[in-house]
Amino acid sequence: MKIFKAFGSGFLRSVKIWKGVLIVWLMTFLLVSLVTFPIKTTLKTGMGFSMISEKLQDGLNIEVLSDLGPYFKSISAGLIKGFLLLALLGTVVNAFLTGGLFNSMKIPLQKFSVSEFFRASAKNFWTFLIISLIISSIILLLGFILGITIRTIARGDPPSEAKPYIVAITGGTILAV
Repeated sequence: MKIFKAFGSGFLRSVKIWKGVLIVWLMTFLLVSLVTFPIKTTLKTGMGFSMISEKLQDGLNIEVLSDLGPYFKSISAGLIKGFLLLALLGTVVNAFLTGGLFNSMKIPLQKFSVSEFFRASAKNFWTFLIISLIISSIILLLGFILGITIRTIARGDPPSEAKPYIVAITGGTILAV
């Protein structure tokens, strides 16, 4: 029953800091908008007012991507650069905002203050950034190990088995057959 009490307490605390949650939501929206709006503009330019956009009503159609022509290269380059930018900025912004959220959730009956939120965010920034980097490094390392394992299994190479050798020692000479 303690788990339900903990969930209830966490829910009530998070409802009380709705302004902090709204700040995090808006910052996340702005970060994602840095990537999505340029891609959307390039897609609109590439498709124009063609009838090909009707093919997307039923789901993703690979023909649409091939019909984009030179715009496809621009879209894919924008996605890759945007994802890298989003990963770097997202890590830093998330570390900053997490410090404020954790501080706001720490004291159960404290009234939420935006200035205190940002003060705690700045105070706890380096701690949460280091934690984020350590966790990201562990995830990347495990992903690398898992990727190598899956790649090895997918190749289908049977494990090398030791072949039996017959060794004979005759008059100081070692013969292996």
